[in-house]
Amino acid sequence: SDSLLHCIIAVHVTYIDHKAYFVWFSKLISLVPSILSNIEKHTMQDSDIKNLTVLAVKEVLQSQYLDLTEPLKKGKVALKGWVQSLYELQQIIESMLKERELQIIKVQWQWVCIIRMFVEHVVLKNEEALIFFARRLEKYSSKKEELQAAGILKLIATILIGVNQGLQKGKIPNVKQQATIRESCWQFFLEVLSAFCFGEDIFIVDQQLVKNLLDAVFP
Repeated sequence: SDSLLHCIIAVHVTYIDHKAYFVWFSKLISLVPSILSNIEKHTMQDSDIKNLTVLAVKEVLQSQYLDLTEPLKKGKVALKGWVQSLYELQQIIESMLKERELQIIKVQWQWVCIIRMFVEHVVLKNEEALIFFARRLEKYSSKKEELQAAGILKLIATILIGVNQGLQKGKIPNVKQQATIRESCWQFFLEVLSAFCFGEDIFIVDQQLVKNLLDAVFP
C-alpha cells in the first residue's frame, strides 16, 4: 500500500544520499568480518550508516587484522601477506578520509601506513635481521598511543634513531649488512616524506627532532 511505497522510497533516498558510506561499510566487513561481533557490542543512540561506518573503521584499526606479532613470528611470506592486506585496506580508507566525519581516524591510519612502509622498505629487504627489527616493532607498538599523540615526525625519528642506535651497538656485526639496512632506512625516509610531508599534510617542524632524524639517516 501507500505506507509500504513510502518506506521503499525512503530507503532508496537514504541509500542514494549515503551510497559511499554503504559501500565503505560493506567493504570493511568483507575485508575484516570479525569486526561485526564487536560492532554488535556497542550501544548506539543513533545507528545510521555514517555512525556505523565510523565505528567499523575504528574497529578495523584496533583489530588483530593489523597486528604484526604473528607475521613477525612466521617470517617473510607472512609479512608480505600483511603488507598486501594493508594495501587492500588503504584503497578503502584513503577514499573515506575525504569525508569530514572520518577525519578522526587520520592519525591512527598514518601510524599504520608508516609501520607498513618500514616493514616494506626495511624489514622485508633485510630478512636476515628480522629478530633485530621485530624487537623494535614490538617496542613501538607498546608505545602506540604515545607516539600517535606526538605526531608523524616523532614516530619516524623514534624508528630510525632506534635502528641507528642498534647498529652502533653492534647488534648487526656484518658491516655490509649494516650498509644495506642504512640504505633501506633512507628509502623508507624518502617514502614517508613523499607521502606525508609534501602534500596537504605538511606539519610544523621541530628543528631538534629533524636534526636527530637526519643524524640517524646520515650517521
